[in-house]
Amino acid sequence: MVFAVLIVSPISSVGIATAISLSGIASGSANLGIVAGSFTLAIMGASVNSLGTTLAHFIGTPKIQMANMLEKPKLFIPVMVNAAIAGAIGAIFNIKGTPMSAGFGFSGLIGPLAAWNETNQSAGA
Repeated sequence: MVFAVLIVSPISSVGIATAISLSGIASGSANLGIVAGSFTLAIMGASVNSLGTTLAHFIGTPKIQMANMLEKPKLFIPVMVNAAIAGAIGAIFNIKGTPMSAGFGFSGLIGPLAAWNETNQSAGA
């Protein structure tokens, strides 16, 4: 939930995750929280945003919604609820990540590829 909020703030979620060495299941859950937040913002704004802006939430970054989120803080509620659900599911399914991947979400496929790599390494070990 914290990383879903961080991703729409001016604070670097990747920087925070790296600074605190967030890894393993905590990293995977943080990453899934960011993905859930991104999808929530994209879906909530799809009716008023262009297709390009909606896709930018998925492929790029949800930081583009920073002004809207700060103007209307109640928008954090569905983002945090979805992040909590996604993070819990990630923990149940043992989704892992690295300190560098924790703050990226879906952006550049960094989070999903790191989760794939970390999960395969621990399964083969």
